[in-house]
Amino acid sequence: MRKVFFFITALLISLAAVHSVSRAQSGSAQSFRVIVHADNPLTTLTRAEISDFLLKKTSRWPDGEPVKPVDQPGSASVREAVSMAIHGRTVDRIKNYWQRKIFSGRDVPPPEVADDVAVIAFVQSNVGAIGYIGESVDANGVKTLTLAD
Repeated sequence: MRKVFFFITALLISLAAVHSVSRAQSGSAQSFRVIVHADNPLTTLTRAEISDFLLKKTSRWPDGEPVKPVDQPGSASVREAVSMAIHGRTVDRIKNYWQRKIFSGRDVPPPEVADDVAVIAFVQSNVGAIGYIGESVDANGVKTLTLAD
């Protein structure tokens, strides 16, 4: 009986650990905010829609304004969080995606700016911009989107 109890306890602990990792990778423990220009009429986007904007799969906002995505450096922890939660891929996989686009002559990646402050400045300066910042960063002057599931 003790062996069965031990086995069930170990199984439950393992399942809890897997669930915890899965939640972190899916973005439930979100450590970022997606921002757009203050004049953007949207307030909510799905993760798939955000991914399409950041990967330039969707090039225009619903009002016809061109989308201008902005990225952070590959070494930024916020970029890894966004890559996993929004794209479901690592930063390296996203970089490979862009290398294929560049090599085939189909597109180039969004501009990379130095940090959260630079993302905010870019978004403030470009009506069609979309970017992401750390959740604790002051986002005055831009609009924070709600993520729909």
